[in-house]
Order: sequence, then structure tokens, then C-alpha cells
Amino acid sequence: MKIKSMYQIYNSKTARCVGIYEPSRNKKEDTWFRNTLYCTKTGKYFLYNEGNSKSKYAVSNELVEATKGESINILRRDLAIEWAKENLDNTTFNSEFGNADIDKHKISVQVEITLDNFEKLSKLRLEDGDSIFHSVNCALEEYLNRVQRGKAERKAFEKSDFHHPCSSLSTYIDSDAYMDAEEHKKNRL
Repeated sequence: MKIKSMYQIYNSKTARCVGIYEPSRNKKEDTWFRNTLYCTKTGKYFLYNEGNSKSKYAVSNELVEATKGESINILRRDLAIEWAKENLDNTTFNSEFGNADIDKHKISVQVEITLDNFEKLSKLRLEDGDSIFHSVNCALEEYLNRVQRGKAERKAFEKSDFHHPCSSLSTYIDSDAYMDAEEHKKNRL
């Protein structure tokens, strides 16, 4: 099955299968259904759902009895993690998400760093006993705080009446130039 959202195509034939939840293996049962978690090439998750005539995925209309049906649900990464934790075995879950903590204050991201920085982080980890996660998080927090301070300082400067000496024509850096300008003004009057 394939659907297209505003910016992404979700296709169960081209995406990578992460795991399957199928409570009953008997496809002949009217209540049979299966949910398959997929991940697209761009790292987006979706559930492909299919089921028989008495499953929650059945399709019916006024003219025809309920028949088997299918649907796709697009999932944010945190929702994909929650679904996988509830419906997949630990091995499958860990192979896709690692030891992902389902915590509203944390999100799992993949970051590429240079080999040199990785070696520095590993060395710090051995010296301090901190995890790489902790070291990267501290460095990111420090960087974001510095950026915020810089923005705040820039806004305060822009709101102030102070102007840099070089930015105003009426301000003279050199005292001799100032005196020459004063004399020039007197001569003009």
C-alpha cells in the first residue's frame, strides 16, 4: 500500500520492515489482523495495518458486507518507539531503537561527528566516567546557552542608545581630528 502526505511518500513495498505484530497467525479467522511497522529511507515511521472482515481494519459500505481492509498510520519517532515497545519483542525493538528511553523530556537522535571528536569524547569518557550521551548533551547545552546569550546581548545592544564610535560621522576618534572639526565649524559660522 502507498500513500502520499504533503512532503513524503509512505510505501510498504519500498520501506524497510522494522517489525510485525500479528496476534493470530490464522489468516482465515474473520478477526485476523496484522500491524507492520516500517521505516522509510528518510527515517520516517509508519504502520501498515491490514485485517479481515471482522477486524478493526475491515471496510464496509451499504451494498457490500464488510471485507478485508488496509490502512497506513504515519507515526512520529516517539510514537513509533511507544508502539514498538508495546508490540515487538525486545530483540527487534533494540535492533531498531537501541535502549531508547520513552521519556517526554528526551528524544533519540542520530548524530554524525568527526572521528577526531569521537576519539576526544571516548578519552573524556574514560577519564570522567561519563557516557558519550552525557558528554554530547553537555556540549550541546553549552553551545545553545552561548547562542542564546549572544542573541540577548545583540538585542540589548540594538535597543540601547550606545553607538560604536566608528558608526557615527559626528563622533571623532582622534582628538586632533575633533579639534580640526571644531575649528572648521567656527570658520563656517
